[in-house]
Amino acid sequence: MDMVDSQDVPATPSNSVTPRTPLPRWTVPVVALVVLATTAVVLVVLWRWVDGLALVDVDKKATAQLDVVKVAASIAVGGGGLFALYLAARRHPVGLWSATSCPPTKAVSPACATPACWPR
Repeated sequence: MDMVDSQDVPATPSNSVTPRTPLPRWTVPVVALVVLATTAVVLVVLWRWVDGLALVDVDKKATAQLDVVKVAASIAVGGGGLFALYLAARRHPVGLWSATSCPPTKAVSPACATPACWPR
């Protein structure tokens, strides 16, 4: 009598994973350049706008310029974070959870009690 490992459950249409095509090699550098270019444009436009204001007090102008740098840095960090979320979502296999067998909740239902339903 052959012993069968419980992890070696044959894939069925309800829990099969569809492979994704890999991203082209140029995607990450292009996205990085777009985020940096957007950040630079925002920085230059806002910096010139602050320079054009009639601020007499030097401290107020310095504070406004610091705020411009903070806004530009926030755009850069937000753009990088958005791309990181996109990459993380791409890593999630399509078809891992089926609406009929394994809902993506933390509650254990009888349908998810089998190892065939667990993510690999």
